[in-house]
This record gives sequence, C-alpha cells and structure tokens, in this order.
Amino acid sequence: MRSLQEEFGHRIQTLVIATDDPTAVRRFLEENPQPKDSTWIVDGTGHLARRWGEDRLPTTFFVDKQAVIRHINRGHGPGFLARSARWLRSMLTP
Repeated sequence: MRSLQEEFGHRIQTLVIATDDPTAVRRFLEENPQPKDSTWIVDGTGHLARRWGEDRLPTTFFVDKQAVIRHINRGHGPGFLARSARWLRSMLTP
C-alpha cells in the first residue's frame, strides 16, 4: 500500500480497517509509521470488514468518490501491486 500511496500521492486516501486487537494495532503503528494520508480504524470484531465482503486477510477495497466499491482484491499474491495500480489509474482517469 505504501508503494501505491507514493505513486498516486494525494489523489488517493488509504483507509485501513484493522481486525486485530487494538493494542496490537497501536504497537504496529508505533513501529511502522504510515503515510499521512492514511486513516486506521480498529474493528476488533471484524463485523465491519465482513459486512463489506472481507473473507480473508488482507482484503483491499477500491472505493470511488461516490463511496461505491469498484474493485476488491482478496489476498496479497503475485500481481497485487500492478493490478492495484491499474485499477487506481482507471478510477482516477476522467
């Protein structure tokens, strides 16, 4: 995600829904500074993530300015970065 944030800069907003224990999330953020354009929400029960359609970790949702989910990437295997960049470019092109 950091690579995507670097490539697209202020044109994208990163929202992370962490389904871990809040203490673990806080510790992770202290040890791994995040881009200033990222927002973290702790969903310890996983309810919000499942409601959006998360069924494995990580799941990445690409949401447009109208709050419509345009793409969902489940997992983080080969091709994630290229696929994500392609989706973002298509979403940002007028």
